[in-house]
Amino acid sequence: DVLHTSPTLAVEIDRYLPPDTEVYNVVNIRQILNSALVKKVGVDNIRALLNQNEQVTGILKDLGLDPLKDVDRIISTGPSTGEQDKGLVIVHGRFDVDRFRARAKKEAKDNQGVVKPVKIAGEEWYEGVISDANVSLFVGFPSDKTILAAASKDYLGDALKVKPTDKAILK
Repeated sequence: DVLHTSPTLAVEIDRYLPPDTEVYNVVNIRQILNSALVKKVGVDNIRALLNQNEQVTGILKDLGLDPLKDVDRIISTGPSTGEQDKGLVIVHGRFDVDRFRARAKKEAKDNQGVVKPVKIAGEEWYEGVISDANVSLFVGFPSDKTILAAASKDYLGDALKVKPTDKAILK
């Protein structure tokens, strides 16, 4: 008798996942852009849609960011309790952190009610205020390959404490 098995997919849990993670969603941008559908529709059509808004085009240029080349994965996480101040978005790719910080500093100066520098774990990060929704989003850049955003300063602070060699530890 011969035992036949199917190959299993190994999934690496992202090291920035908060320990209370119960909801985990991944959008693999790279895989989508390489899909047959996108190849049929054309990346140029997607780029044209992005370029229709001058404000978006200007921001992307200031950031040195081409989302169709520089963003690989977007992960959203959180507990299943629905707590408004818990949840983390992890964006992996390639980012010019200096340009991101420069743009954030400019926005903090020009739009003080919208973008504010905040101290988290002894470093300067940024709070973006969405006044219509009465919500803040806290953003940090632990490396040139990762951007983190959270609905609370504490939640972002916990994620920023993760070291490159840490493994995710879920409860």
